[in-house]
Amino acid sequence: MTATRRNLSVAALTSLAVLAAGCSGMSYARETYDGVPVVQFQHGEGRWRIFDKPSDNRLMITPSLGRVAASGAVSGLTLGLAGGPTGPMAGYQAAAQAYLDGREGGCTVVEGHRILTSQYEFTYTCG
Repeated sequence: MTATRRNLSVAALTSLAVLAAGCSGMSYARETYDGVPVVQFQHGEGRWRIFDKPSDNRLMITPSLGRVAASGAVSGLTLGLAGGPTGPMAGYQAAAQAYLDGREGGCTVVEGHRILTSQYEFTYTCG
């Protein structure tokens, strides 16, 4: 096997792994948050969509559709150099905590992780 062919094989396997990871994130989000009402939430200069599951003490947060589209357009125009709608997890966590601060029960974010490029999930405790 030539070096070029080996490099193409590695690139193809890497692409498949990335695609599979993205699909698993989409499946998880769909299975976990299907039917959960979307709350539009303003925090700082950004609008967020929050899918809250109080029965599970977890929520998923994503920028508004307009912010995601605008950020994607900017990223495309600059060949990806401007970044995407992801930002650091801390920004998502701050917005999630601000949302929880507006609810009854004194809830606090405990931990979080990225589901997809612009979607994070946070678990929280209340009381």
